[in-house]
Amino acid sequence: DYAVEPHLFGERYDVTFRTPPDGDAVSRRIAEFFHRLVVASRHHHLPSGAEIGRRFGFSRQTWSNVTRGHRWPSHTVLIALLIVLEDAISQPDNN
Repeated sequence: DYAVEPHLFGERYDVTFRTPPDGDAVSRRIAEFFHRLVVASRHHHLPSGAEIGRRFGFSRQTWSNVTRGHRWPSHTVLIALLIVLEDAISQPDNN
């Protein structure tokens, strides 16, 4: 785990990350970036994980596991988060 307190992944901005013995600095930076995206997404009304999964072709469980930091996002899940977050941010009544 790259997050020192993994249960806080995606919950708040002030989570500390480290590079574990079997990890690398680039992966740590990716984990930190994805964590910040997930935290940001929680400040906007996004569709449900099931709806996002149907739209982009993955399961609700995959969405849940990724946004809780239990697994790395695939390219599809990462792009799905970026798209739905951008959609949410661009809606004036959703900020």
